[in-house]
Amino acid sequence: MIRRATEALRQAGPEAVLTSHTAVRLYGCTAAELSPIHVMLRPGRRIRGRVGLTIHRGRWERYQTEVVHDLRTLSLDHALAVMLGHAEIGTALLCLNQALARHPPGFRDLVRAAVKVLPDSASRRRAEVLLVS
Repeated sequence: MIRRATEALRQAGPEAVLTSHTAVRLYGCTAAELSPIHVMLRPGRRIRGRVGLTIHRGRWERYQTEVVHDLRTLSLDHALAVMLGHAEIGTALLCLNQALARHPPGFRDLVRAAVKVLPDSASRRRAEVLLVS
C-alpha cells in the first residue's frame, strides 16, 4: 500500500494529501480498506483518473496534515471525519473505535471538531450522527 500511495501522491502533485481509508490505515486502523488509494486534491486541481485511485476534492490547512511513513497525510482526526462523512458506515465506525481505543479520551472531541469543518453539509450531518452512536 505504501508504494501505491507514494505513486498516487507523486501523480497528484505536491499539494495533494492522503485521506479517508488510506490515511487512517497508515495510522494503524486495520479496519480501513487497503484499496483503492484515497487522495485529496484542492478544488481545480486535475489529474487523470486510474483504477485503484479515489479522488476527493476539498480544502485543508497545513495544521490538518502530518507526514506518516514519509507520506503527506491528513491528520487522523480529519481523515476519520472524512470517513464518517463518506465511507461505508460499518467500516467508518470500526476505524473510529480502533482510533479511540489508542488515543486519550479527548480524541473524540478532536474528531468532532474536524467533522464541524467538513465542507459538505450532508457529510457533516452524517458524521455527527455517527459520532454519537
